[in-house]
Amino acid sequence: GQAEAKPQQPLRGAAVARYRVGWVSRASAEQRAGRAGRTAPGHCYRLYSSAVFADRLLEHAPPAIGGEPLEGVALALRALGVDNPGAFPFPTRPDPVALARADEALRALGALTTTKDGSGGGGGVSSPSSLSSSSSSSSLTPLGRAMAFVPLSPRHARALLEVASAIKRGEARPGALAAALALAAVMSLESPFLHLDGGSGTGSGGGGNEGGEQARKAAERLSALRAAHARLRDESGDALSAVAALAEYEQAAARAVEEAEEEKAKKRGGGSSTTSAAAVAAAAAAAADSWCAANGLHAKNLREASSLRKQLGATLARLAPSSSGKKAAADDDGDEDGSSSSSSSSSKSSSSPLLRRPSGSTRVALLKAVAAGWADQVARRVHSLERLEASASAFSSGSMTSSSAGRAVRYQPAAAAADGGEGPSVFLHPRSALCRNRAPPPAWCAFADLVATAKRTYMSGVTTLDPRWLLTCAPGMVTVQGESASSSSDLAEGLSAAAYDRGLDAVMRSRAATFGPRSWPLPASRVEEPNPEARAAVFAEALLSGRALRSLAPLRPWLAAPPSSMRGGKSSGQRRVAAVLEALMREGVGDRCAVGSVASLSEVWSRDPLFLEREILSSGSGGWIRVGGEAVAASALAAARVEAASWSKGGGGGGGGEGEEVVVEEKKKKKTTKKRKNI
Repeated sequence: GQAEAKPQQPLRGAAVARYRVGWVSRASAEQRAGRAGRTAPGHCYRLYSSAVFADRLLEHAPPAIGGEPLEGVALALRALGVDNPGAFPFPTRPDPVALARADEALRALGALTTTKDGSGGGGGVSSPSSLSSSSSSSSLTPLGRAMAFVPLSPRHARALLEVASAIKRGEARPGALAAALALAAVMSLESPFLHLDGGSGTGSGGGGNEGGEQARKAAERLSALRAAHARLRDESGDALSAVAALAEYEQAAARAVEEAEEEKAKKRGGGSSTTSAAAVAAAAAAAADSWCAANGLHAKNLREASSLRKQLGATLARLAPSSSGKKAAADDDGDEDGSSSSSSSSSKSSSSPLLRRPSGSTRVALLKAVAAGWADQVARRVHSLERLEASASAFSSGSMTSSSAGRAVRYQPAAAAADGGEGPSVFLHPRSALCRNRAPPPAWCAFADLVATAKRTYMSGVTTLDPRWLLTCAPGMVTVQGESASSSSDLAEGLSAAAYDRGLDAVMRSRAATFGPRSWPLPASRVEEPNPEARAAVFAEALLSGRALRSLAPLRPWLAAPPSSMRGGKSSGQRRVAAVLEALMREGVGDRCAVGSVASLSEVWSRDPLFLEREILSSGSGGWIRVGGEAVAASALAAARVEAASWSKGGGGGGGGEGEEVVVEEKKKKKTTKKRKNI
């Protein structure tokens, strides 16, 4: 009459699962009793009294929506046009606070816009009342609409889109998409690694030589399984370890299919082939299961993960045919090492490309995908000084208990407790791959779940993170100091601190950033200058000095004022500065209100070749060119237009190559073409 359940306890940004044994419902008991006598006459005996059945058992179990994450429900409703999911007529109305926290999780993933009052952002802790009031004031972002289009949970969809973005930016190969599907599959199921208990092989086994022999074999077996786990484990944590295990499993299954096909071909050549396709599949499954047993892995979990990965690949192939296929398999990072574990026959027999163990750029892309999909489930290691300060504070307040002390490595989740307090410390799960590594515990990590026991709260599905990734992978949880672009102080800071980066073709500024409601400091980030006037002024300085376009370098001896005078802005009172700034800010490109890059300048020049000619070529009082330098300036400006056009066609300057060299190279190509035509 009792069953082990895992109810969810709310924690801002995550849910703590605590296994508890409780009574089943009367409906469940009746359903189980109905199984007796289904195939033959039988009886059902309840091991509890009728009074317990009538008094302690509920009539029906609580609806599952009350204990499940609602991020997917909230995202689907908003994609369907329901701006306020709390007003939707659910058959069983969920907790409004749970819906509001689902919106907060979507906001952390970048699927929802941040409310005007900043609730739900990375910089502060929101109360349940403020969460409920702000649930209807957000709308889906373009990223959120893309996440709703992917037939996965919001977290897995966010991770998949992060890998797709890395492929689009050229940071990963197309084969990384198949690895991302494998990551989504393995993180949807339990860990494939069996728990290896060392106590089973240490006993005497009944005494005598026979018992000692059994103990020795058990110890050898345990040592072999641990060696197999060490080979499959990834030093980054549990997520990529599970992907590596799935890759090895699929390769073992493919080898078994290949061997069965070869045996079938031999029998067919001898005239005694009676092996069917079902028998080949059964033999391959048996071989894969025996491989799992030899390596200490859950065969059922890996079988389900492999099937789920192929189903996800087939679904995405129907939605976007270019997202998967043989090209993705050919471009996989497994070729970087020169080691290809797939054979032609096994790849032909499978409709899905054979998975390989992630390496190189694919591995980095998967780690960033975990940071993006579980952005609100990040934890940071608590160092000794911080722990001592917290313990001293707890001792002085009288809240310190005997369980506060411990030698295990403590972590603090980025999310606060449900009541807005500090929340409990969390620890690495003893079965985590990071506990098996000899390397020191990571400073930052992401976790898939929190599991509470009588002693501690553990993190499961832990993956090591580089905090620098959070700046781009989790912008919804990052607060950059001085993000307001309208204040005069921000303009002054931009004019003094920003600089043009030719490699990025952007005006950048270093800013301090913090992560999450606890405002954890992140490494200093370089962000694009948000203030349009500061962006235009700094770019104009780089333009006039010849650092943005090398073709304008001949202007330097003929300038009536130093290019650094542009940093004075409109408030400097110089007409030449104001004229250039007004022109650059007037001709913004796209949603940008100022020209601040060579690419945007080239686009304006393609529409108006005379842009900036009057402002730069003006001479005399208030002009930029000294008397006598008009011809040099006109020639340099014409060469700059050619250089900017070649820059935009070539995808940027890459931080190197001179603009003059680009022009000369174009002239050489034209001369070579003319010679070939004459010949």
